[in-house]
Amino acid sequence: MVHETIDPRGTRSYRTGAAGREHLVPSDGTPAFYRERLNVELNGKTIRDVFLYEPDTREVPLFSEMATVKMGGLWTTGNLYVGEASATAQSGRRFVTFTTHRHLPLHVQLFDKRHRDSPYLRTAQNGREVVKATMRRTGVDKVRASGHSYAGMTLSQMAAFCGEYIESMVLQDPSGIGRHDLRLGELWHKELKPASAHFRAAEHMPPDAMKNVVRHITDNPLLALREIVGLRAPDIRPQLQAAKDKGIKVGLLILGKSAIFNAQANKSIAEAEAMFHLIHEIPDAYHIDPNLRPGPVVEVQNRMFDELERLGTVEYYTAEGY
Repeated sequence: MVHETIDPRGTRSYRTGAAGREHLVPSDGTPAFYRERLNVELNGKTIRDVFLYEPDTREVPLFSEMATVKMGGLWTTGNLYVGEASATAQSGRRFVTFTTHRHLPLHVQLFDKRHRDSPYLRTAQNGREVVKATMRRTGVDKVRASGHSYAGMTLSQMAAFCGEYIESMVLQDPSGIGRHDLRLGELWHKELKPASAHFRAAEHMPPDAMKNVVRHITDNPLLALREIVGLRAPDIRPQLQAAKDKGIKVGLLILGKSAIFNAQANKSIAEAEAMFHLIHEIPDAYHIDPNLRPGPVVEVQNRMFDELERLGTVEYYTAEGY
């Protein structure tokens, strides 16, 4: 007998023969897809909510064997990118989300130079383990990576020390190019308020997703404080250059109506300094659109990954010590 559950918004979920794997059938008639929980650890601690999303190939052909690993914004959990994950799977591609394991002993945060110098390192280490688990599961020896907002810093740092695993990456409205340009009224009315309503009603959202956002902060308040301090004047350039030196092709996706960054200023800086191999823009997209309106973001991001792949490959190197 097939076990079926129906969430309050009508999405049907079916357990499959594989442990931790569900078949999800959206209520809006869009293609079904699979979601599979992966077991991943870092230093003996479980990295929470690692999910691999894949197309149902009876409805949508698998466009690429290579998965895209998602790194999210400040204090976000992987569950907040379920819309982007679902849309990517429905486009015929694999996509992985996760929630960072935040445990880090106080003495390590205070006295380990690597962690003391970088509040982004713990998230980057989580990403490395998720990348390796993804490669084991898919049988493909590389991944693509997508980073949103704060992940401009965390994904670039991860790529700088495990570039041999990453073919290409796309940064969506990232930190670290120019200064923040917060427009508080617009941020609340155009981004945060509609996002809050959206996540309460979103399909495919695992239970307790919003509670996990709070837990993400309370698990390590010192690290959360250091992350905020680190955003006073973030600079993506050193880590981004290190990633490029390892042969990773990098793309920038400008979200034209962002209420957090000055989109046109960031675009001008990135072009003038030749920071990226490829720059695309969605003129009417807000900073929150990868979470709130992922369809156009996924469409452009897929195209960017295809273009970056066509740029060719170079030799990859490994940096030790992380």
